Amino acid sequence: MSWDEGMDRNQRRLAKKQAPKAVAGGIDPSALNEFIVAELARQIHGHLGRAKQSFSVDETLEYLFSKIDLTVKGMADIPIACGRGCSHCCNIWVSATAPEVLFLAKRLSSRAGARVREAHEITKSFSHEQRPYNPHPCPLLEADKCSVYQDRPLFCRLASSADAEICRRSYTNLTDENIPTPMMYIVGRDAYSTALSVALKGAGLSHVCYELNSALQLALNTPDAERAWLSGGTSLRQHSLKRTPSPSKNRPATPCFMRWSSNSG
Repeated sequence: MSWDEGMDRNQRRLAKKQAPKAVAGGIDPSALNEFIVAELARQIHGHLGRAKQSFSVDETLEYLFSKIDLTVKGMADIPIACGRGCSHCCNIWVSATAPEVLFLAKRLSSRAGARVREAHEITKSFSHEQRPYNPHPCPLLEADKCSVYQDRPLFCRLASSADAEICRRSYTNLTDENIPTPMMYIVGRDAYSTALSVALKGAGLSHVCYELNSALQLALNTPDAERAWLSGGTSLRQHSLKRTPSPSKNRPATPCFMRWSSNSG
């Protein structure tokens, strides 16, 4: 179903006019339309243009994450079981775009970097399809808490579940249950990831998603990786880097987290 299905010409004109305001306050997944996503992509694209001049992705990611946080805050009335110390979903394949990886890599301590490299050695042999059946804790966890919570990737920010016990069983490979994710979190996640992908492509930058452990270890091991990527270099585009598979007819457009279901909420 199209986000703007059923709009007449006047409604479309009004929706386009109101899109900047809708984006400024953090998108509302329950009132989404194509103009809001397009405006969000336009805003991100503008930040990326400045990033290519300053050789820093910081402003772009700070903008994106601030909008996602506003969206999550606006969904506070949706019951979820997630909370501090709940890290069941931090045991599987996590996807992130290149700017998210570069933004995060700059903020890791040498100790955290060492844990990333150790985790990559364990997870590097598993494909996207195999990883759910070979869970391994995210190397950025400390005592079951995210040590980079303020800088975590888009998909981590919009991860949610209505039942932590199902997450525990599924994400530790005890069962094959679907995660009961509230629909509005899924809609919001898809809107932000679509806008980011469109903006990256429009800026002439790689818009694919990478497996977080492999991408982080490459960024950490590549001198001046951020400048190289923003300059159109080969950083994070090497053939050996693990990518999240692209959607296809037989593979729905899902993010890094496997076994999510679109249960109502």
